[in-house]
Amino acid sequence: ETAETAETIQAEAGVLTREVMKEVRKEALDNFELSLSPPIQLAVLGTGEQWLEQSVSSLEFNFPGSAAGVCEFSEELAHWMLAAADYCLVPSTFEPCGLIAQCAARYGAVPIMTATGGLKNLGDAGVGITIPRRETLPELVDDLVAAMQSAIDDHGSDVHCDQRAFGMKYDFSWDVHAREWEALLVDKDKDAVFYSAQCARELNMLDL
Repeated sequence: ETAETAETIQAEAGVLTREVMKEVRKEALDNFELSLSPPIQLAVLGTGEQWLEQSVSSLEFNFPGSAAGVCEFSEELAHWMLAAADYCLVPSTFEPCGLIAQCAARYGAVPIMTATGGLKNLGDAGVGITIPRRETLPELVDDLVAAMQSAIDDHGSDVHCDQRAFGMKYDFSWDVHAREWEALLVDKDKDAVFYSAQCARELNMLDL
């Protein structure tokens, strides 16, 4: 459908809470025209706080033909959505590891995410599109709207294809990071042993 209609499909799946900045997404949509040319389609899936579920449920009414929201937990549907999407919105205020962004990138849905926690680590590694953390809601909304517009402009371009390819081949496993942590802990352990031996020698010199 995307190739035929030149529409950009943006998906979002996860917990609907203030912490994961779904109110930012809500405000962004209120300030974003989904009927742009070329148009976009937005799909949102998740459960959580009631006022955010009401917002998601009203997407189809507010943006007929352009947006839809499903307030339920469905791992299968989440996978289908990410597999069909061009981009995935992950506007979190904090995120330990960013599993949604990792899954999206593996499917070729470029994550648009806030530079926080594990999402920042992904962005620093070159995965997805990162928007900065802000102190106020208007700033966050402006950044998300700008990122969504940039995604529309880049859709189907070499930039977009490179972003998708990089995310799909990126190693999200613990193999590399585990080796890095192991090397770090070994170095720290050597330092600790050396420090203990030095303290022992000094204590002996003091004849305590």
